[in-house]
Amino acid sequence: MSLSFTQTPGEDSMKAHYEGQNAFVGYDESAEINGTVYNNVFYLRAGEKAGFTMPNKDTEYYFSELAVLNQEYDYVDINGERAYSSDYAATRERKFSDVESSVETIANRKRVVYDNHIDSDYLKKLIITKNVVDKDGNHVENDKTGFEFQLGFVNEAGEVVPYQKSEYYVMDDDDNYYVYVNGKLSKHGREKVVCSVSGNNGSIAGIPDGLSVVVENLLPRTVFAVEELEEKMPLGYQWRSYERVTDSEGATYNLTESGVYNIGEIRENTNAHMIVTNQKGFGITVNKKWADEKYTDSHESIYIALFSRDGEYVENTLRELISPNTTIYYFNDEQEASEYIAMEVVTNSIQPADWDGDASKVTSCQPYAADSLTELSAETLGGETYDFSYKVGYEQGEVGGTGHNIRTDTITNSRDHLQILKQTEDGEPLRGAVFAVYDVTNGEYLINTFTSDKNGWVTDAFFTAGHTYRLDETMAPNGFRSLHGSVMIYVDENEQIDIQYQPADSDNITAALSADRKSGTLTIKNEQNGILLRKTDTDGVPLKDGVFNLYQFDKAQNRTYPLTDRQNLVSDENGIFFGDVLTSGYYLVEEVNAPNGYFKSDLSTVFHIRPENGAIDQLYTVRYDSESGKYVTVDDVLSEWLQTNDDSVRISIPNEKAKGSIKIRKTIDRIVYSRGFPAFMFKVTRIKDEHGNSIRSGPEYVGTISYDSSDSDYTKETLLSDLPMGTYLVEELDSLNYTASGLTVEGDRHSVISSNTKASVTISSQDTVTVAFDNRFEGVVPVSDTAFADNKITYPASQGSEN
Repeated sequence: MSLSFTQTPGEDSMKAHYEGQNAFVGYDESAEINGTVYNNVFYLRAGEKAGFTMPNKDTEYYFSELAVLNQEYDYVDINGERAYSSDYAATRERKFSDVESSVETIANRKRVVYDNHIDSDYLKKLIITKNVVDKDGNHVENDKTGFEFQLGFVNEAGEVVPYQKSEYYVMDDDDNYYVYVNGKLSKHGREKVVCSVSGNNGSIAGIPDGLSVVVENLLPRTVFAVEELEEKMPLGYQWRSYERVTDSEGATYNLTESGVYNIGEIRENTNAHMIVTNQKGFGITVNKKWADEKYTDSHESIYIALFSRDGEYVENTLRELISPNTTIYYFNDEQEASEYIAMEVVTNSIQPADWDGDASKVTSCQPYAADSLTELSAETLGGETYDFSYKVGYEQGEVGGTGHNIRTDTITNSRDHLQILKQTEDGEPLRGAVFAVYDVTNGEYLINTFTSDKNGWVTDAFFTAGHTYRLDETMAPNGFRSLHGSVMIYVDENEQIDIQYQPADSDNITAALSADRKSGTLTIKNEQNGILLRKTDTDGVPLKDGVFNLYQFDKAQNRTYPLTDRQNLVSDENGIFFGDVLTSGYYLVEEVNAPNGYFKSDLSTVFHIRPENGAIDQLYTVRYDSESGKYVTVDDVLSEWLQTNDDSVRISIPNEKAKGSIKIRKTIDRIVYSRGFPAFMFKVTRIKDEHGNSIRSGPEYVGTISYDSSDSDYTKETLLSDLPMGTYLVEELDSLNYTASGLTVEGDRHSVISSNTKASVTISSQDTVTVAFDNRFEGVVPVSDTAFADNKITYPASQGSEN
């Protein structure tokens, strides 16, 4: 906005300041604007305010807004009153006008407010269309992969300001609008609706081939910038071009730099339209896995290349993988690249011999066959470098991705090692034992600490020739005793292993070495620490997070006495909630809380320890009778729940898995008989277990609700029972000629309703969760299905009429 002021500010004190600031408003003593020369010109942007100092309160003044374009502005109001109206709609001729305020004094008017209203036809759109082609430039049909780009606008300083947290539309060529439903773009129809808002960096993501992003209300001469970042490119694709669309009026936007088509200036008479084209190919990600990564710091560089099925080297695919990098990515023009195989290359096979690290010169090379050996150096965690013999292994992934054009392959280098396992005395895997591995060749160096997993696996230990190692069990699982001493592992110059341990541990350690003594399995068993009390399911699988109280039980008096520090015992990952020595007598185990997803038993468990030999000779369940205040015997479970093995004694108390149900209720507004009787199908999929862990490919339950001629009630239900605890996705698969008009959930306060056809609900008790779907018929109801009401009056016979 340019303003002319009648006073000439010769001194700083007379110049205009921004309101509330010391900074001066931009000023020219004389300026030419659209061919007209003006004096005393000040410059204000939209929203800015300026203060002008007058000689006194009786000084007369007026302002003039200069060169108002009739095509750009509908009207201009000054202090709420119409001062200018555009005639462009009637004349279609562009012209500039000065809009003056009336003459007044400071005493009568202290503020002048200009309100310029932009003509909506003057504002333009920026349209960005996504296009996907093959290597020959042919359009790829039905590609649903989403792409991301950054949008920004260039300010006067030439800086790109991100279009952040701002609205945009997504449309197709048929003028349909799209919105996000459950994280996916879905056609909404021709009713105008905002798709989403851009990210902090101006990012707009998830745009597939054939759809356009539309940003509205842009002033002509606005400069925009669009960029697809390489790091945001979906695998299996590459950027190909930015294209400026031309229409009957010519180019749809002006270039700010010749040949640069992703930065442009909005023109006055047309919407800017850019096409961003990507090429679809085939992407192969190669992951390098070093089996000894927890025992080494770095590895010698290796070379990887792609080979055809018949073993031919694929030109220009040789890559060097430098440690610690473990990933290489290939983009291939041809879809046939899905047949290529990524393999590790024999370095001295690379031809020509003088290729000097320039992969473009390489004409041939040979890969290592599966299970072949290669000599490579590696730096151990102690900082020393050694040569090791590695076996090369290959695993080719499945073709995947939205475009079915990506694959991830794995190349593994492994070497001789000692597998360390943890077990109970009877050979069951034991989790939760903690070990430390030290290199004690020269002093003591901690390599790492390891914890046994659910399979009892501790680590695959990789050693260096001529070194000595010490294995310490630093913590035994609950209810078990640690080893009496350390396990010493000696590796000679020929990489042969010798294992030594304390005589007291000889019954609990087994070393099974290979014939060459370079590899093998070290199995370490733990002795029980007294009697073990364990929580399991009905199949004997250990359960964690059950809570129990242990009491001394006076059978004669039928009373319990709490044991100190034996209350609120929690079962661990092995199901153990107690492991210790108990004196002879009767004991009672009370279940306070069942593990998540299991029914809490209303029975307690009583066991008896004989004073003669400490053996358990009685084991039975009891139920507490609140009326009599006594425990009543229910079942003898000695043979079912007690496990003994030499010196070990274990009582396993099972819980039954809790089950729940989901009721699906369907309500429709009518049955249109000429269309047949409707049937609605539903799918219920378990997506999380009772602990909240996600389940891939969980069990599915399909149900159907059908209507027939006998149905006078338009609400029907079906029940899915015996469902395990957890979270379920409930979906209506087909609504036929009925529109999904509503969805409600009863019995789950934390349900997530994604749409009128989909909801996720959690079963956490035996109470039924109800998912209710409402549908209304869409379309024209045939006349034959329309009911008519007749109004008829019958007179008494005495009146002589039957009308």
